[in-house]
Parts: sequence; C-alpha cells; structure tokens
Amino acid sequence: MIKLSFLIMLGLLSTGCASSLWSPYPQQIQPQLQQLDQGQTPQLLYTQSSAGNADLLLNLLEKARFAQIRGETALSMLTFERALAEFDDNDTGAIFRLSDIGSQGVALVTNDNVMPYRGAIFEQVFAHHFQALNYLFWKDLEGAGVEVRRGNLAQQQANTLYAKELEKLEAKRQQVPVDFERANHYFKAMDREAAQVRTSFQNAYSYYVSALIYELRDELDDAYIDYRNALKLAPDNSVIQADVLRLAKQLGDQETAKTLQQDASLSDNVSDAGGSELIIFYENGFAPPKQEVSFPIPYRYGLVAISFPIYQGYSIPGSLIVSRDQHRLGRTQMLTKVASMVAKALQEQRVGLIIRQLGRAVAKAELQRFSYDQGGNAVGLLVNLYNLFSEHADLRSWLSLPNNVQLLRIHVPAGIHQLQFQDSASGLRQNLSIDAPARSRNILRVINTGSRFYLQMAQFY
Repeated sequence: MIKLSFLIMLGLLSTGCASSLWSPYPQQIQPQLQQLDQGQTPQLLYTQSSAGNADLLLNLLEKARFAQIRGETALSMLTFERALAEFDDNDTGAIFRLSDIGSQGVALVTNDNVMPYRGAIFEQVFAHHFQALNYLFWKDLEGAGVEVRRGNLAQQQANTLYAKELEKLEAKRQQVPVDFERANHYFKAMDREAAQVRTSFQNAYSYYVSALIYELRDELDDAYIDYRNALKLAPDNSVIQADVLRLAKQLGDQETAKTLQQDASLSDNVSDAGGSELIIFYENGFAPPKQEVSFPIPYRYGLVAISFPIYQGYSIPGSLIVSRDQHRLGRTQMLTKVASMVAKALQEQRVGLIIRQLGRAVAKAELQRFSYDQGGNAVGLLVNLYNLFSEHADLRSWLSLPNNVQLLRIHVPAGIHQLQFQDSASGLRQNLSIDAPARSRNILRVINTGSRFYLQMAQFY
C-alpha cells in the first residue's frame, strides 16, 4: 500500500508539469497578458490535445481571445471552434452541476488542478459571444446569427438547471458538519461583488450583441426580445432603454413604449435620415484572478487544512469618454460586470467546493495516519510533507476576459470624423479617424488592456 501510494505520487509529480498542478494558473498567464498589453504577440501556452494537459480548454480560450484582440480573426475563429467543441464534449448540464463533487480520482490525494478544466457556463457563453463577434467583424451576419443563438441556448439551459441545483446544494450543505459560517468570513468582499448580478451566466453584453445582429439582419422581433433581455440585466443603462423604446414604437408595443417614455429625458435612438450611427463597445481591463486561502478544520486525528479560491480586491472601473473633433459626444455606460459574474460563479460553487476540499483533507489525513502506522516515522514524515506541498486551491479561470464591458450608442453627421477616446480613470488616450457614410452603422470595439487600446471597426449599411 505504501509503495503504491508513492508510485501514484511520483506519477503525479511527473504529469503535473503539463497543467496547473504545481504552478498557480494566474502566475502562468501573467507574462502573456503583459505581452499583449505591450503590443507583442503573446507566447501562447501549450494547447495541443494531450491526456496530460488538464488545462487544454483554458489554453484554447486564452489563445482564441488573444488572437481576436490582435485582429487575427481567422486564427481566433479556428481556436474558438476547438474550444467550443471541448465545451460540447463536456455537456452543459455536467458543467453546471454545482452540487456534484464528482469522481475525484487522483485529485483525492493531490488537488483539483489535476482534474481536466471543464470551464463554467459564463465562459461557454462568452466563447459563443466572441465567436459571434468574429463573424460580425468579418461581416458574416449568418454565421454571427448562428453563434448568438448557440450562446442564448446555453444561457437558457443553465437558467433551467439553476434553481434545481441550488436546492441540491442546500440539501448537501445540511448533511455535512462543516462550519460554513467560518468559511464565509473569507467570502465577504466577493459576496458584495456577486450581489451586483442575478446569476453568473446571464450576460447583457451577449444579449445586446445578439439583438444588434438580429437588427442588422432585419429580424426585428428577435432583436426586440434580446434588447429587452439585455435591459433586464442592465436596467439602468439608458442606451438599452432607448433601443427598447425605439423598437417598441416600431413594432407597436404601446404599453412598453408608454412606460419607457415616462422618463422625459429618454431618447429613442432614432437617427436623422442623412446621419450615421456609432455603436461603441468598451471592453475594459482583464478579469480578476482567484486567490488562495486556507483554514484548519477539526478532525478526529487532529486538524486538517483545506484550501479554496476566493476573489477579493475589486477596482472601480473608469468609463470611456468619446469626443469628436475635440467636442465631447458622450461616455460609455456599464453593460456587463464580468468581475461580478466570475465572483457569482464562484459563490454558486462554494458549498460543493468546500465539501470536496474537506473530503480530500480527510483522505490525506487517513493516508498520513496509515503511513505512520505501517511505515514508521520516516514514511509518515514524507507523506506529511507531500500533503502540505500538494494542497493548493484551483485558481484556474479565463483571465483574458474583460473586467467589465460598457456601451455608447450615438449619432453623428455623415462624413469624416476625428474621434478621441479617453479612459476616465487612467487617462489613457487614443485617436481614430473614421469615414461614416450616410445611413451607416459603425460598430467600434475598444479594448483596454491596461496601458494600450486595441481598436476594431465594422461598417454596415
């Protein structure tokens, strides 16, 4: 038994190098994020299919996102397709099973990092969303329409499972003698951030882009549905309010139009016949990394430690100030708080995560006791050191996602314009010259990586 235990440990030591088993994922990806911010091509992480690569899905998501930000659309599309195939293999229901502590296998004597990364529902929705943007900026509205429908379906399926999973989670929590109140102390900052969204997987950015794509395809009924879905998630965003008002009038929904028009300051986003429209998405910063905390839990042979991930230290985002020829046109409004979504996702997984960590701590404690009894102090000490060395929280998540996404939709006269963009918090600036023909829709994507703006634009008539 002891020999077998050490063979397993040696095997894990040799295979763990291909994943985040021993090196925290936020530490691994930081150089690539810095390279992107410096305008360089990130030296991509390992993404080849391999039984030893537990981080394959995560690496594909990062690679696809990096390529998209840098304007390498073909590479981004191909890589997102591979990532979405991995999600399909995982199955949406399995990904969202919050109460499932799963078949842990070798993770029972190491940590969660050895298990293949399956992703979260909000990451799957974002993968479909960014793939839809790839098609949109390639001006393939049919392909974009397919992707937004796939993303909306993932949100609907998760919504169906959500209430049932929370019930299962509460029942499981009642069965396990863990001081969850003590653990909750570590989640206070994260809980405040998570409270700003309804669920982790409902994405106003995705719904708004979906509505925009439907509108560009002249499918106004579907566009109206998704503008309203976006408004439910971002009810204070006056841009979305104006879009809902505009289509409510156009489609004859008098009740909704009357309700929205009670706000006398609300415009319905209707342009002059000869004007042009600017639709600006501001993807601001990067998603926050998880951090590790540990605390002891009493066990019949003493104390065992568990480690789990948390989010903390949220920053206050700036907005994007947009000017034309040195005259301010407006500033972006919050559309989607991605940092709140990732905090909500971890909050939803909390009970199952702590239960799994407790199970591993007990297994390691039993292994340690057995090693001392059967192998003596030397073997017991080695197992004890291994237990301490191998106990790490799973800090993996898609870190090149934006911290938040904001929106501005305005009208300008037809013609050539010199636009100025400035982040209100950092002061980061950049100019862009555009030719905005009459009756055109100009979709601008401004991506702030910290000290650099990446700009993308597509025109539709």
